[in-house]
Amino acid sequence: MALDQRQEQAIRNAISKAQKAQPAVIRLGVEWFAVASASKPGTGYMVHLYTDGGTTCSCRAAEQGTYCFHRAAVGLQLGTIPARFLEQPAVDSREAAPMAEPPRRGRRNLYGSAAS
Repeated sequence: MALDQRQEQAIRNAISKAQKAQPAVIRLGVEWFAVASASKPGTGYMVHLYTDGGTTCSCRAAEQGTYCFHRAAVGLQLGTIPARFLEQPAVDSREAAPMAEPPRRGRRNLYGSAAS
């Protein structure tokens, strides 16, 4: 089943929120996890992990069919989030591009040539 753009964005948002908040995730058994709420301190939600890797959550967002922060937190802990949904760190172009030649030793004038 292909996801539409809105669904993909909802998944990315949930994953991003889970990465930033890093909620407590407690494994309660083979199939069950308790995940702390980000908006209601002291509250947690139950996430069920199916044998096919799918998840459901007891939170209101999941009940409305939205991929929630709690499911994302479990996926991040288990390492089951597909790479296409994970943000790739920005690469500094100075680090990515190899230097054409090593820098020369000695003083330089304003125009880049070695000073004598």
